[in-house]
Amino acid sequence: MKCENCRPLDEVFTHVDEDGVVRHINASAMLRDAEKAIKAGFAEVVETYIEADFIDVILTKRGVEKEKLDRLCEPYLSMPCIGIWWHDGSVLTVDGHHRLVRWCARGDKTYLILIYANEQLENYCIEDFS
Repeated sequence: MKCENCRPLDEVFTHVDEDGVVRHINASAMLRDAEKAIKAGFAEVVETYIEADFIDVILTKRGVEKEKLDRLCEPYLSMPCIGIWWHDGSVLTVDGHHRLVRWCARGDKTYLILIYANEQLENYCIEDFS
């Protein structure tokens, strides 16, 4: 994805891989393409458990701001997280960290996540992002 194809208010998740590779993933574009991707078999919505260890990682390493948590409300609170199947079989969550923290705080045990096939990653990585 070229930077010029991004919209001004798109949310971008930056991921640094264990080998130092930096990827800027356009989560907003993934959300816009969700229906089409599901119909084409490139993505699926999965219900999974909220894990306390993952919430700890989010709180310590994902830059979750209290102000953003405090203003998080509907309809955003009902949206699924967005992720991508990673090369090792895990799921990289690219959008929804604040929602996960809020859901955990209110006692939810499960959540929905829209997961894209790993082969779709290149369609949402911003090539010339600086």
